[in-house]
Amino acid sequence: MPFDRQQAFDMAASGVLTQRRPSRDDEGVCRYRTRCHDRSLKCTIGWLIPDYRYKAHYENHEGFPFALVARQGLAPHLGFDGCPEDLSFLEGLRFVHDAASGATTMGTAEIFLAEFVDRMEQLGRRYSLDVTALNGRTPPSRIVDPDQHMLPGFPPVTKPLSVLFSQWTERRGPDR
Repeated sequence: MPFDRQQAFDMAASGVLTQRRPSRDDEGVCRYRTRCHDRSLKCTIGWLIPDYRYKAHYENHEGFPFALVARQGLAPHLGFDGCPEDLSFLEGLRFVHDAASGATTMGTAEIFLAEFVDRMEQLGRRYSLDVTALNGRTPPSRIVDPDQHMLPGFPPVTKPLSVLFSQWTERRGPDR
């Protein structure tokens, strides 16, 4: 079975958009999986690794190469076989999360979400994928408790994703 890029894209996008925040540890380092305010968080790749295949040593980014994480951890039903083009796509998914996560140093979760959607849309178009997973559903208007913060020092997420997406679309203009 060939690698299903569309299914991987949809799983990753849906997972991150539902949690509405990046998967980062207390030092701000992106992680495949982590906890924040008693919630489990996953990055784009973390959403593609089933619980039974996840190993804590995957988080050692310097000592455990990404290609091995992809070969050993990804869900078998995605059909990943190590093909260089598919590995490049997965690295793109990882980069989208990590780059958008860096945007949180400049502000709120809304900035992360807008940056994430923008970068995912670019990646999806690069690989000729359907990007409706980015805006084709209406998530709960608030996933974060009003008294909880995305990360220490950040205000809570208060706007529905549909509103954020509309504002982002207005700012960037019609189809680029």
